[in-house]
Amino acid sequence: MKKQMLAFSIAIVVAVSLWANDKHTKHNHNGHSHTAHNASNQGDPLSPLIAGGEAAFTALIEVVAKLESDDSTDWSIVDIPALHSHLVDMSHIMLSTTVVAESITEGTISFSVVAENEAKDSLHRTLQAHGNYIASIRPWDIEVLTNEDGASVQIATDTQTDLEKLKALGFYGFMALDSHHQAHHWQIATGNGGQVHGAH
Repeated sequence: MKKQMLAFSIAIVVAVSLWANDKHTKHNHNGHSHTAHNASNQGDPLSPLIAGGEAAFTALIEVVAKLESDDSTDWSIVDIPALHSHLVDMSHIMLSTTVVAESITEGTISFSVVAENEAKDSLHRTLQAHGNYIASIRPWDIEVLTNEDGASVQIATDTQTDLEKLKALGFYGFMALDSHHQAHHWQIATGNGGQVHGAH
């Protein structure tokens, strides 16, 4: 009888232990286990997350990680503050400017852009350099004019297809053409910002 009671007690203890372990494993916050939560906090390379949050900060995360992973990085010329300033300019253009007029004539499209406060300087610094770069690789004539309210850009093309493309893109799509920004960001971060199509 005593042996049966002992066996029953052991069985109860084992069952409770298994139940507690299962509950702990399944316990989570908003569907994430403690293990997964801790791993993500520690920068686990298996984390499913890629973006670091705010766009400019995410860009800095990527650049800094690549600089650190390269043993040949010359830290004496690395200039992350300069890259930060450039990213601020880009943020101003995306978030603090407004296209107030768009006009299309035969073979030409124009955008007039107004900017808020410090975004004016950002627009002036960036638009001319971007226009020069695009004109250097595409068969378009691009004219940029700055003014006290912002700037205007006029793009002339020989093809109706390109004109339709530019209309669909609008000003902000035009600013995103030809992914050269990543190369320029890298040049700025590594102390060579002026070597990629001017100071853009």
